[in-house]
Amino acid sequence: MLPPMNALVAFEAAARHESLTRAAAEMHVTPGAVGRQVKKLEDHLGLKLFTRTNRNILLTPEGRRFYESINDIFLQLRREVERVSRQTRDRPLNVRTSMMFMRYWLLPRLPRFFASHPDIKLNFSVGRSSDIPGPDIDLTIKILDEPLPGFKVKRLLKGTMIAVCSREYLTNRGGAIAYASLGEETLLHSSVHPEQWKIWLGEAHLAALDNARNIVLEGDGLSYEAAAEGIGIALARQCLVERELASGRLLVPMSGNGERFGDYYLVSPDVSPRVKGFMEFSRWLLENSKVVPETAKAAGQIN
Repeated sequence: MLPPMNALVAFEAAARHESLTRAAAEMHVTPGAVGRQVKKLEDHLGLKLFTRTNRNILLTPEGRRFYESINDIFLQLRREVERVSRQTRDRPLNVRTSMMFMRYWLLPRLPRFFASHPDIKLNFSVGRSSDIPGPDIDLTIKILDEPLPGFKVKRLLKGTMIAVCSREYLTNRGGAIAYASLGEETLLHSSVHPEQWKIWLGEAHLAALDNARNIVLEGDGLSYEAAAEGIGIALARQCLVERELASGRLLVPMSGNGERFGDYYLVSPDVSPRVKGFMEFSRWLLENSKVVPETAKAAGQIN
């Protein structure tokens, strides 16, 4: 039967350094802990491996032979661990998110990241916001409504939902739209989230859905673009249309809205990946989530 691995590691370090103190410093434990592991190995083998003096430890002849027999194994193990670790550190960081987040939030900001971190390699893949992060993904940016067991999560952006339309559409309606008149408007629906308008309006204004001209488009992105083209009013995550609001391409036609529909989170394995760029990219995302462009004002304030 093989002896405990911790005992072998402690013995190898103590024999290599010929010191319990230096072995303990390397292993980040106390000298007493190293001594106890060595004693456990001696008991397992039935051999005296060291003789102890007041200040030092010396290998016995049996201890010397045993150390020489395992030394090559430990050297080979260290080289292999270093090789695998180097491959892990040098590979690209694998990031997964939704097409909407990639297109509207991340892509416009990525040039700034690459300018400040030219040596970091990133691979991006796109999936649905409901996807569970896979084992080959280092960092996922996704919408969460509840905790995700087995992963570390940090909130990145609030999922505030607002109504948006074009400047032309709002101007044609006198510069403001009231909830009471929504039944006279064109409401743009995403086929991916068909219940959003119903939830956002609430019981008090549900009748507007029956009376309005309702157009269903395939995906959130098409509803955003249709709103920007002046076709009607869409619901959009405010964090995704910050640039459009700041430029005036989209406006907020009604004051007092802002329902939350699940926030964006950074999701990573419980054990942080040892990939170059993981900490830097995570920190950059969190820092940039606090930088919000000056958004266009709500109803009636068309500049």
